[in-house]
Amino acid sequence: MGDAAFVKIFRKILQPVALEFKPELVLLSAGFDTHFQDPLGGMRVTPEGFAAMTRILLNIADASCEGRFVAVLEGGYHLMGLTKSVKAVLQEMTDETHFSDERLTLLEKEIDEETGQSIINKVISRISPYWKVF
Repeated sequence: MGDAAFVKIFRKILQPVALEFKPELVLLSAGFDTHFQDPLGGMRVTPEGFAAMTRILLNIADASCEGRFVAVLEGGYHLMGLTKSVKAVLQEMTDETHFSDERLTLLEKEIDEETGQSIINKVISRISPYWKVF
């Protein structure tokens, strides 16, 4: 899975659950093993995708806990991919870049509807007993 799938999951599952939960702090454990060049992760996330996911988390923090947001670097195994991805996340955190809702929607639409909905449905079926939003 790549940027579009992760953005879709963050917006359709993580965001509603987080907004229902209303955390006092959003903590990002920032691992970059899902970078498309990472030799171990097997995923296809780009630095732009990491920035987009960060924006979603920042939006959750703004809506639920007065913007309290902490990111802790975990790692990744492709040095250049890690460097570019961390930079993209930091630029999003400092508002040097800013993923708008429209841009997130465009990115999310890059996954075909059937695949995206299949992923969403599988996750929702597992967590719906615990969260009223589904």
